[in-house]
Amino acid sequence: MKKKFLFLLICLIGFLFSYSIGYCEWSNKKIDVLFRDIRIYVNGVKLKTDAEPFIYNGRVFVPVRFVSEALNQKVEWDAKNWIVYIGEKTVTSSNENDINQTIVYITKTGTKYHKAGCKYLSKSAIPITWGEAIKKGYTPCSVCNPP
Repeated sequence: MKKKFLFLLICLIGFLFSYSIGYCEWSNKKIDVLFRDIRIYVNGVKLKTDAEPFIYNGRVFVPVRFVSEALNQKVEWDAKNWIVYIGEKTVTSSNENDINQTIVYITKTGTKYHKAGCKYLSKSAIPITWGEAIKKGYTPCSVCNPP
């Protein structure tokens, strides 16, 4: 009886130990990266980052905020959902919730729907859900390519 109990205890400890190692592997992964004197130019102007770029698996990694702001794009980090939004905070998807929640813009007289900031919204920009715009017969602008 003691041998069976000891065997089950050892198996249980082994299972728990292997599970915790697997969990740690998933949440924290160590990688080998290469730091060099990587210089970044945007439209011919040399810029400095607050975090040093590095090379991993033959690719250069640069902070997304640095690149986005250098290209005059708004950046937002949604820590709860682990999402980086660059530019407009819209999601393009065939998912019904996205269609009913994504905001696009129409004009007083036009037949197209647009992303915020489109040049055709200079006189009027009326917010509407993507789904409503489609139901009302609006079609996507070919200039700003909304969802």
